Amino acid sequence: MTDHIKILQQLRTETGLSLAGCKSALDRTNFDLEKAKNLLRAEGQKPIASGTTVGEGVIGSYVHHNKQLAAIVELNCQTDFSARNPEFLELANKLAMHVASTNPSFLRREDVPAHVVAAEREIHIQQAKACGRPDNIIETKILPGRMNAFFAEICLLEQGFVMDESTKIEALVAGLAKKTGEAVSIKRFARFQVGA
Repeated sequence: MTDHIKILQQLRTETGLSLAGCKSALDRTNFDLEKAKNLLRAEGQKPIASGTTVGEGVIGSYVHHNKQLAAIVELNCQTDFSARNPEFLELANKLAMHVASTNPSFLRREDVPAHVVAAEREIHIQQAKACGRPDNIIETKILPGRMNAFFAEICLLEQGFVMDESTKIEALVAGLAKKTGEAVSIKRFARFQVGA
């Protein structure tokens, strides 16, 4: 299963296509990377964000009823037409509510400083060793799952949406991109709490 995830990530990186599009192509080609790339090329699939600028958008906001907690999210797209769409603003506001609730530290895992990742890895390695797990099992079975859980806790795009934990934030953004036919991305977010 881990190999399938790596192949999916590689196809996504190499093509710039949506997660759903890449997954569909891989499913239809039995997770053969080259066949999936050829299939996507034959279907004329174009990357959602290929050569595009996401210079339009909105600021979504959420203020908790006690007025002591608030969050804002900048959600970007390509055109002001999409940015004015009520569904676009609704998602931006829902994302702000999510940020207020979960308090993520980073947007994506690539934003997490290397020393933070290294320290977290070391903690999980030491915990597994204390339980008597062999090194090869730690590296191949235990560590990937624990690090994915770590990133899902601190990275906004990898979190399950507070209103539906089964849906990742990244999937919500990709779904809106598919609906609008434009590149959609979260540029930044901030959370404020009185006394924090």
